[in-house]
Amino acid sequence: MKHSSTNIYMVRHGQTDWNLERRIQGHTDIPLNDTGRAEASALAQALTNIPFATCYSSDLKRAFETAQILITKHQLDIEIDLRLRERYFHDWEGKLFADFYHPKSEHGPLVESEDVLCDRVFDCFNDLVKRDNKGPILVVSHGGVMRNIVAHLLNIKHLRNEVSTTNTAMIQIGYENGQWILKESQGIRLPENSLVT
Repeated sequence: MKHSSTNIYMVRHGQTDWNLERRIQGHTDIPLNDTGRAEASALAQALTNIPFATCYSSDLKRAFETAQILITKHQLDIEIDLRLRERYFHDWEGKLFADFYHPKSEHGPLVESEDVLCDRVFDCFNDLVKRDNKGPILVVSHGGVMRNIVAHLLNIKHLRNEVSTTNTAMIQIGYENGQWILKESQGIRLPENSLVT
């Protein structure tokens, strides 16, 4: 029998060299750099007393390694779910975000849409609700995923590209009374004109 509510702590991976260079990673498997590992270690200390029941991660190295560091003191296995991957950018991966978001750039049909990204991540979350959760769930994913989840939950999808996340940013979301709600966030910057209070 599943619990009446589900709490998810969703964390963005630590820093990579491509983050520093403002390059699009997407599904390209870039590892953490030393700063990213230190960021994950610092967050692990802050999460020590949260009694996580399970941990789920994207399969990409930067997320999985972050998850490994975060659960050091929790003695959990990491369950991989491909639905937690970053948005797929096709041949834009490795190129600069500034070029991708240039008004005259063409993205092509093979770049995953943000709506499709949201659908697959919430599909994953809805599966987690159906399980017998004996405590909070730790999920490690990516910046683009978190940006879209936050924009969806706050009903500011039209401003989602103006939502920014730091490396190892974290949100807490809950499933209560049949709907997902944003409970807390850290490392998330919302656009000034989002009208969110």
